[in-house]
Amino acid sequence: MILSAYSQTVITGSVRNKQKEPVSFVTVTIQRLGENIIAGFVSSNDDGRFQLTYTGGGDSLLVSVRGMMIEKATRKIPNRSTTLDFTVEEKANQLKEVQVKANPVIRRSDTLSYLVGAFSGQGDRTIEDVLKKMPGIDISSSGTISYNGKAINKFYIEDLDMLGGRYNLATRNIEAKDVASVQIYENHQPIKAESVFSDQAAINLRLKDNSKGIWAFQGLAGFGYKPFLWNAELTAMQFARNRQHISTYKGNNSGHTADEELLKHYDAGATLPYTGSMLSVSQPGIPDVDKKRFTDNRTNSVSVNQLVKVKDTELTTNINFYNERLDKNGYASFTQYLPDASTPLLIEETTSNTTKENNLDVSLGMQQNKQMEYFHNKFDIQSSWNETYTHLVSPDGTNYQHLDQPYFSIGNNLSMMKRTGKHLLRLRFDATYSNRPHLLCVTPAFYIDSLQTVTQEVIQKTINANLCTSYGLTLGDFTLNYTPRLSMNLRKMDSSLTATDKEGNFIPAAESMRNDLWYNSYQIGVDQDYTYKKGNSLRVRLIIPTYLSVISNHDRLASHTVSHSRWIVSPSLTADYNFSPSLKVVTNGYYRKSYGNMSDAYKGYILQSYRNLIRNTSDRLFESSGSGGSLGLEYRDVIRMLFLNIGGGYQHNRKNLLYGYNYEGIVGTKITLDQPTNTDTYSLFAGSSKTLSFWQTKIEASVGMSRSRSELLLQNVLQPFHTRNNTTGAVLNTTPCRYFNLAYQFSWMRSEQWVCDVTLPAMLIHSHNGKIWIFPTEQLSINLNVDYQHFNETGNPNIVFADALIRYTTKQIDWELECNNLFNSRHYVSTVYSGMSTSINTYQLRPFSVLVKTRFKLK
Repeated sequence: MILSAYSQTVITGSVRNKQKEPVSFVTVTIQRLGENIIAGFVSSNDDGRFQLTYTGGGDSLLVSVRGMMIEKATRKIPNRSTTLDFTVEEKANQLKEVQVKANPVIRRSDTLSYLVGAFSGQGDRTIEDVLKKMPGIDISSSGTISYNGKAINKFYIEDLDMLGGRYNLATRNIEAKDVASVQIYENHQPIKAESVFSDQAAINLRLKDNSKGIWAFQGLAGFGYKPFLWNAELTAMQFARNRQHISTYKGNNSGHTADEELLKHYDAGATLPYTGSMLSVSQPGIPDVDKKRFTDNRTNSVSVNQLVKVKDTELTTNINFYNERLDKNGYASFTQYLPDASTPLLIEETTSNTTKENNLDVSLGMQQNKQMEYFHNKFDIQSSWNETYTHLVSPDGTNYQHLDQPYFSIGNNLSMMKRTGKHLLRLRFDATYSNRPHLLCVTPAFYIDSLQTVTQEVIQKTINANLCTSYGLTLGDFTLNYTPRLSMNLRKMDSSLTATDKEGNFIPAAESMRNDLWYNSYQIGVDQDYTYKKGNSLRVRLIIPTYLSVISNHDRLASHTVSHSRWIVSPSLTADYNFSPSLKVVTNGYYRKSYGNMSDAYKGYILQSYRNLIRNTSDRLFESSGSGGSLGLEYRDVIRMLFLNIGGGYQHNRKNLLYGYNYEGIVGTKITLDQPTNTDTYSLFAGSSKTLSFWQTKIEASVGMSRSRSELLLQNVLQPFHTRNNTTGAVLNTTPCRYFNLAYQFSWMRSEQWVCDVTLPAMLIHSHNGKIWIFPTEQLSINLNVDYQHFNETGNPNIVFADALIRYTTKQIDWELECNNLFNSRHYVSTVYSGMSTSINTYQLRPFSVLVKTRFKLK
């Protein structure tokens, strides 16, 4: 008997179009030459790649590529393993005069793939521009990405997280034409060894083959007037198989601040770094318009980000620094409605404000993320040296305010996991030290006749450490996790309020104007975590943290120490049920308790701002509790590109102490009432997103309402306080033809608040933004942008802005002519309601300006 043995032949390769772009989800087949039987087939992936295995005989094989949108291509090859790349011609198939196109959104299990080419247009430069057009994806003005109403928990580039939450650096610098697809990982658990489920999604960018492994350099230079404007950028990027890099320098005085790109959206969040000051100076608030309209800045920022993957280990380095000067001018009218007063308190302020910021953040990370084990270590250093100057003019007088806010912190976070069969072991330890020596000077203190200058110093030092170990066990559909933990938070605060009289004599801080205390808290206990998962339909998670909390408050001035201990149990329940792959219901409920805070413990006065003096007058330990829940329905139909979410929530909060203010003239003093107080909040919301293949149109709509009732303490009078807010919004983006794109956004809000028989006038705000792109040629793009806003409770309720841009694109250089504030609007007025008070703010805007920019590539 003769035995025939065939070796295994492996054919790998790629499918691209004539523009060198990957062609995904087409069929690749293999067969023996001279036979009509298909021996094997696969589909190309998001990168256009494929791999075929053949175990038959024969000297020659035929490999074919076919699909609805391409011409069939066939290659004859020898029967041996090789690499085979296809370049195919695209076509549009017509069936009964209906043009068939590839689905721009494809689902595979919990992964959605958006084909970038199906959503991008001539006016889209970065991948952020295209993300805004994709169904189910929303991007806020700060750059936060949400999927079906929830913020994402990870942002990857080729499945690597280099930026650690600062993904604006990627979305606002990576060009759309370099990205093949955007993937959504639904129910994403970033730690592979972890057994706890997640209801958040992650985003992953799949790059085109011709954008991988190469260094890409981009630069920008711009000059303009009025006043003299400049803009400069330099970006270097590389995305290789085991190495990624993004470095940027950006500088300008044209209204773009550093935090626009350096904002951290997850992994501790917030801008870098957060100084946490108890002190403040008077300055105009932040109006609800594009920053470039009111920001008078001089900004320089540098960001260096590197990821190197060595086998299974990822090493990351992130260095971010910015130097910035911000000048703001404005007018504020603050009206506080007081009980039993015939005339409300009116405070008027005209301010000129200058802020100088220098911020540095250095992060070094190491991670191994495997199916059976996990290791992560992150070392952080943050430092800032910031100061703010304010010149204030009011009917009561003129003063100068100076706030110095240096900050330094250093910390390390270590996390490890090991899975063995059904068992999971965890260990986590983190420690942080921070120092905030802040100083506020006010000259003159015109509300105290005998004083020329008052100086408030507050020094806060904190040591925080957490240690926990965990054991997990999986039993069928159930997962049990028990986490013993120990934590401590040591906080030291020194403060003194000193003064100088008009003769120049120094007045030291009186005993009542000083604080010197150690406020330490310790917690020891166990977190219980129970998860039930039934297939892909039902998931339930119950968490029961149970621990003993001990607080020690040592007042060194009074040589007095008070200790408190409490048992705290804070259960929470999360569940979701999938009726189908498209329809899911999500619910959660919680109960939380907390005790004590240093901000509620000090007894000496602190000058929080030039007209707010605060201290605590109660000896009782501050205690609060909260409970609530929510119920939501989520629907996502990939084929129809329809996303819906609707839900509601309720929250109840209870505190044993009630805080308020007493006003004597313009000076407000914090008071404490030893009485429990409750706050109840109700909310409803609904949102939808639909993309139509007709005219490449995306439509979004949202509606929401909230109600709250609480208590308000003013002038030692306790009153029931109510608020009511209603909102709605809509977004439209459509491209009826190659030569035209229209984007429109609308928002509307009505806000009310009242106490007893006093009701403030309802505040009504609505805004409209329209953008028109015209494309006379493939190189020329013209944009017109119009903003309209209406505030009913202002003297000038209507304001209109308009901008224009002309862009001419060549292969290596883009030229832009940017014209801002065409109508030369000089002031912006807005209204804010809070605690039976009304703030009407007038901001000075940047004048009409022209900026010429050139963007060039070096690669």
